[in-house]
Amino acid sequence: MHKLLERQLRRCYGSAEAAPEAVRPLLALVDEAYHQAEADYELLGKSMETASQELLERYRTLQAEQQRHQLALEATQDLIYDWDVVTDRSTRSAALRTVFGHEGGDDSASWWMDRIHDEDRDRFGRVMHDGIRSSSTTWTTEYRFRRANGSYAFVLDRALIVRDGEGNPLRIVGSVADITERKVAEEALERSNRELEQFAYVASHDLQEPLRKIQAFGDRLKGRYEEVLDERGHDYLDRMQHAANRMQGLINDLLSFSRVANKPQPFQPVDLARVAAEVVCDLEVRIQGTGGRVEIDDLPALHADPLQMRQLLQNLIGNALKFHRAGEPPVVVLRGTMHKPDAGSRHPRLCELTVTDNGIGFEEKYLDRVFNPFQRLHGRGEFEGTGMGLAICRKIVERHGGGITARSTPGEGSTFVVHLPLGHTQGDTRP
Repeated sequence: MHKLLERQLRRCYGSAEAAPEAVRPLLALVDEAYHQAEADYELLGKSMETASQELLERYRTLQAEQQRHQLALEATQDLIYDWDVVTDRSTRSAALRTVFGHEGGDDSASWWMDRIHDEDRDRFGRVMHDGIRSSSTTWTTEYRFRRANGSYAFVLDRALIVRDGEGNPLRIVGSVADITERKVAEEALERSNRELEQFAYVASHDLQEPLRKIQAFGDRLKGRYEEVLDERGHDYLDRMQHAANRMQGLINDLLSFSRVANKPQPFQPVDLARVAAEVVCDLEVRIQGTGGRVEIDDLPALHADPLQMRQLLQNLIGNALKFHRAGEPPVVVLRGTMHKPDAGSRHPRLCELTVTDNGIGFEEKYLDRVFNPFQRLHGRGEFEGTGMGLAICRKIVERHGGGITARSTPGEGSTFVVHLPLGHTQGDTRP
């Protein structure tokens, strides 16, 4: 019998054995209930001990995660923020002080907005509001943010918009990285490139006049004194004229290279099929001289600099005709393919142009080299040219926000691949 029940019976009847027979079945049930309750209590105690251990373990794990998270924040030196859109209250990481020098600050969005540069504030406001009002889940933008000492830092702001089931914004969690050093270096490099291009343009332009005099006097010398000159004199004169002609070609190509950035034309609708047909017409003499042919598939229209598109196709098709195999008429195929961006992608629609030939080809280990200025894979005695054609192509493509590469096998031919965005702002003259 359970000790608690026995104690109660002694209090009532003097002993457990003195209890009346009528109540003994009930006592048996009560005794069983006491034992079951004791067993349940013991089990509950063990369960609570196990639960306490699990809670303690989870707490320790959470502490470790928080510590790792804090170390990661300190390592990146990015400012991390969490903005409650509903209450307009924000929390910001310690980088607000360590990177930008602000000791505290109002936790509202307006406090942050007030410290954005006047020239950038409206633009950032549009990015933020467009992101909130649309179905977008992210934004990425750059602007200038005022430090505590009054100077401005260039920052990269990347945000994730958290929405409820109906698409309403609840929170915006993001990071702000100080990219001042990178921006300063980019501006210095851009300024240096502009100065270098301007110098190349001016220097090439100034070289034209003395070169014309060399060519003119060479022609006069050959015309008036041809009978006086001996064989060695004729050889010297021919070398001089050939060198002057090569210099003229170099100067013209250098000017063309510089004009890509210094003399851009506004972007406008360009029918590439029409441009390609005009280029083939211009190259008709060369095509007939080699016995080759140029095939043009469907090509799209796009917003671009029309003169530079013409120069791009002329250089690529002209190269394909020039570097043909001996005894093999060149066959050049120009194709255009449309590439749609992935769903939700911010990248524009792209056009892929391929110019494929059956020429001499080249080893792909020289791929980077062929797009550099004045780079040649063959001697002047094998093929004419200055080594500037593909460099001009790359500069044109990059100015249009695209890319250029090639695939090639020696003795089998090459395929040059150009990717160009279909759309640009009307009248854009980006350098």
